[in-house]
Amino acid sequence: MHVLSLLQTKSNPDLSLFIKSRMGLWFKFLLSRRPMQKIVDDLMDAIPGVIAIAVSEIDSGMALASKSKLLSFEPEIAAAYNAEVIKQKLKAKRALGLEKMDLEDILITMTDQYHVLTIVPGNKFFVYTIASKDSNLAIIRNALRKRLADIANNIA
Repeated sequence: MHVLSLLQTKSNPDLSLFIKSRMGLWFKFLLSRRPMQKIVDDLMDAIPGVIAIAVSEIDSGMALASKSKLLSFEPEIAAAYNAEVIKQKLKAKRALGLEKMDLEDILITMTDQYHVLTIVPGNKFFVYTIASKDSNLAIIRNALRKRLADIANNIA
């Protein structure tokens, strides 16, 4: 059976709506992949001590663009796991009645690394940045903040 005929079926309208919304999202991914990769490349150059960066969807954890300076580190996989961290924090925010407050970022401090999860305005995507602990957090956050509008505009 052809995908389009599946989408037009009335037997499962919820599934049809879900598939159509996902197809639209993947189409946006395809269109924004090249400019998004350029933004990731620019951030890699702008942040001293950066190890890897990924721009990912929060719901699925799917990376739209990524880059790593270490062959052994796959930022796409790490971002998928960290999407779960963000989803849980958003649930906690709702449970605590903090819906009116924006979640800007989450900082995870490891032995010798910073992992910064920066939420893109709209709460659908995030930038996952890994940097050595020798890096300056203010410089990391400033570089990310400067590019958040570009990221949001390339996804919309």
